[in-house]
Amino acid sequence: CAPCPLDSYAELGGSTTCVRCPQRSFTSAMASTSLFDCQCFNGTFFDHDKGLCEQCPPGYWCTSGQMFVCPVNSASLKGSDDASNCECKD
Repeated sequence: CAPCPLDSYAELGGSTTCVRCPQRSFTSAMASTSLFDCQCFNGTFFDHDKGLCEQCPPGYWCTSGQMFVCPVNSASLKGSDDASNCECKD
């Protein structure tokens, strides 16, 4: 059996069928065996209700699948991936 390529995983242990990771996510290694091996790209967060990675909303920054609010009196654009993207409001 060939291992699943990057950005996919074997849905059932030992399965020969590979499933692509959801949109806006990737795997860091070949031979992934679970949806949980798929990681969100920076600038996106994991939406548990939808089960996929969504673009970070304005006023937040997102990394490693998590969403963080910008500090008080600052804002960011949609898809921000670092706290430095939160800029002071005028």
